[in-house]
Formats: sequence, structure tokens, C-alpha cells
Amino acid sequence: MVRPDCVDMASDEDGNRTKIYMVNVTRAASDDAKLSALSLAGSNGAAVDLTPATFDPAVSDYTASVASDMESATVTATRNHAGASVLIITAGGTEAAETATVDLSPGDNFIKVMVTAEDGITARIYTIYVTRAVDGSDSDATLSSFTVVDDLGRQVLLNTSFDPETGLYDASVGNGVASVTATAVPAQAGATLFFFDGDATGTPGQVTRDLEVGYNRVKVVVTATDGVASKIYIILVRRAAADAATDATLSALTLEDDQGVAVGLAPATFDPGTTDNTAEVANDVGSVVVEATTTDPNAVVLIFGEDGAHDMDSRSLNLNVGENSIKVMVSAEDATTAKIYNLTVTRAAPENADDATLSGFELANDRGATVPLTPVFEPATTVYTASVSNDVVSVTLTAAKNHSGATVSGHRARRRRHCGHRHG
Repeated sequence: MVRPDCVDMASDEDGNRTKIYMVNVTRAASDDAKLSALSLAGSNGAAVDLTPATFDPAVSDYTASVASDMESATVTATRNHAGASVLIITAGGTEAAETATVDLSPGDNFIKVMVTAEDGITARIYTIYVTRAVDGSDSDATLSSFTVVDDLGRQVLLNTSFDPETGLYDASVGNGVASVTATAVPAQAGATLFFFDGDATGTPGQVTRDLEVGYNRVKVVVTATDGVASKIYIILVRRAAADAATDATLSALTLEDDQGVAVGLAPATFDPGTTDNTAEVANDVGSVVVEATTTDPNAVVLIFGEDGAHDMDSRSLNLNVGENSIKVMVSAEDATTAKIYNLTVTRAAPENADDATLSGFELANDRGATVPLTPVFEPATTVYTASVSNDVVSVTLTAAKNHSGATVSGHRARRRRHCGHRHG
């Protein structure tokens, strides 16, 4: 923008002659082509969850899933700079606006938001991949597994355990890993798979992707056997820089019970160098939430439960009575250096768990009549006698446990009569 911001006038001594000096100041246009917010709402007005859940101006790809009756959705894109312009692009056309309602077809849909900076040159595209469910048994477009191995054949852990309903994942590899191979297996036999490496279609079922330093996208589209339903899965593989940090320690490790109350650890003061910690909770605590904070913000935390599943940074875990083993693995920014912290949480047994007594003990004959016991039942007494007439051929014993967690089993004892040898 050019404007005469500075004007100066000079006059001679007698004030008869005047000369004007002017300075034109050019202020450069902004190159900010980012969004400050991105959201999606269904045709019913309810918000549609995006993955990742928290919008990040630096993240360009998001996924969402809606029900089969959701025929349209409204996307709202908020530009970060007032001078930028927003263009919403869908299969149905384009609209120069920050809010647009788009029709959704059964299966996979895309919504692209192109932000052009004030300078008219800098641009950025954000994409929301929306999967609308399709009715019918032949419309399963999910994967049963999605795995990645590096160029040495080692499995690469995803940031969270694979879930067929989750479409976006992260993974990290060291600088020495030059490529990865991704393998996808559809849940429905006959579903088709297409990998995309840039604009090129890879081999169905498996693709090898060369890696640059930073984030690299591995994308597969699954199309169900009905030819309509589809779902997109994306793994963002981060290849570490050669000078990436090697700090794989935690700065904090905390525990909360299922009521949000902090649970103390032992040792009481967390030490990044101490890898074994313990905690104890009451029997009525059925689950805990583990949160781990890395010393280096670029390090990655994976929290494993006893079931082998894992998640990042924070995870809720169900507890069994007794000891529960939780592992917190920290992978440094270099994706090579790692450290494992072990957390053992002991859930107390229920009260009177050692109660092995009965609250009731009854005997009935084959006609349903009660057979008296001698002595009268008392939980502390373990031996009883009973008599029945000759025409009773069977009896039924009913035992009621005193503690709900106890188990009752029974067996029938036979009295044997031993006779000595007769000598003649």
C-alpha cells in the first residue's frame, strides 16, 4: 500500500516562497495464510468431532465421520488475518466465504479450505475428509489392521493403538530411516484399497514411501464392496532431523482416580531418573488416569496398559484387584533414544475378602421337604448330621456364600466300610 504519510513544507524568510517535500511509505501486505479456527456442524446443527480434536493452524488434514442420515454439513473457517481471503472447495463447486453448507454423499467426501494471504501470493489449503456412513452389510469400508515397518523391517509404533473407526495417526522414526512400508488389511473381504503417494496411486494393500526430514503422509482410501462407502486412513510419519534432541526423560508423572482425585506415588517426589514407581488405591477405585509430561516438548510419550494397547500423553486404565502394571515409554525427538517408566498400581481387595463362610446351609429330600440338620446351622460349625427315611433316595444341598466375591463348590463323600479277612 502506498500513501503520502510524511509531508513537510519549507518557506523562505519572507514567507513568499514555499516548497513541499513528500515521502511515500509502502507497507508490505501480510503473508499470513493460516486459519485460526476450523469447525464442522451437521445438518441438525450439532458439532461434528474432527480428528485431531484440537485445531492446529500448522495441521492441514482432518477427518470426521457422520451418520448415514446426515445429508449435509456446514464448515466454518476463520481466517487468522483480516486481509486474507477464504475459498471453500467441494465436489459440488467453490464458494468464497468463511462459512458454507456442503452436501454429503454416502461414503467419502472432501472439503478443502484455501486461504490466500493479503499479499495475493501466499496460500495454504486445509482439508476435511468426511465419511458419511452407508446402510447395508456390504458397506464396511474399515480396515482390520494398518501397520508400518521401516526399511530394516522393524515395526513402527503408531501414536495410539489402531482403531478401525480412527482415521488419523502419527508415527516417528529416526533420521537413519529412509523409507517405510505400510500394509493395510480391509475388514470386509472384497473391499478395495488405494494408497496415495502425492498424486501417484500405490500398489493396493501395501506401499513403500520414501521419507524426507519432517512429516510424510501415508494415505489409503478403502472402498467397500458396494462401490459407494469409503473411508480414508492417514499416517503422518515424522522422520527426525540429524541433530534432533536425545532427551527421553519425563518431568512429571501423575495419577488420578475415577473421581478425579489425585493418587500419591511412591517415591512421593517424582524423579526423572527413577523409573519404578508404585501407587495404592482403594477397592472402590475401578480405574485411573495416567498423565505423563516430557522434559523435552518434542519427545513422544506412549502409555501401555496390561492389554498391550497404548495411547499418547494421557490414558484411562481399568484396574483389576491386586497389582496392575502400567508402562510409560518416552521416545526422544530423535525417535531412537527411549526410556521406559514402570508404574505399579495396587487395587485393594474388597472388605472381608478372606470370608470363606456360608450364610446358609440347607438340605431337602427328593420330595422337596426340608431335612433338619444337627446341630442347627451356624457359620462357624462345619460338620453336621442328618437322618432320612428309607424311601428317600436322594437329597439336595443348598449352600449360600456369606461374601459375594467367594465361590462355592461341593462334592459328595462316600463312607466306605472296611472288613477284615476271615481266617479259617
